[in-house]
Amino acid sequence: MGQEQLRLKQDVVTRWNSTFYMLKRILEVKDPVISTLALVNASLPTLSLEEWEIIKETVDIVKPFEEVTTEVSAERYVTASKVILMARGLQRIVARNQRNPSIHKPVNDLVDSLMTEMLKRFSKVLRSLLMLPAWTRGSKSKPLSTAKQQTRQ
Repeated sequence: MGQEQLRLKQDVVTRWNSTFYMLKRILEVKDPVISTLALVNASLPTLSLEEWEIIKETVDIVKPFEEVTTEVSAERYVTASKVILMARGLQRIVARNQRNPSIHKPVNDLVDSLMTEMLKRFSKVLRSLLMLPAWTRGSKSKPLSTAKQQTRQ
């Protein structure tokens, strides 16, 4: 078919992003999968157009979470300021998806679940991090000993 040969990816129950990669890959190879299934066994049930749309919307919604996970995992030391920005960014993205709901109930359920879990997990952390002095949140912050010396002078 003139496309790069890609293999399907399998979900790993202990890695949330494996589900993202699995869904993303099935979208990338959608046409070859449909063609192959039709040739091998035409009686096999295939995904409906609505199910393909749900997969596409799910990948679009979860993609920012994968990007943040990759970014945070790449850092040796993640600063509080970066965590605050990323958590707030994810909340804004999910809130935007809530304001512009999908026509598909499973997608809306996913968005609502993401928002509920983020609020449950991040609200106290974000509130406490915002209370910290600015120098403790920045990546170019002064060491604690320097800050203490400056306040003594």
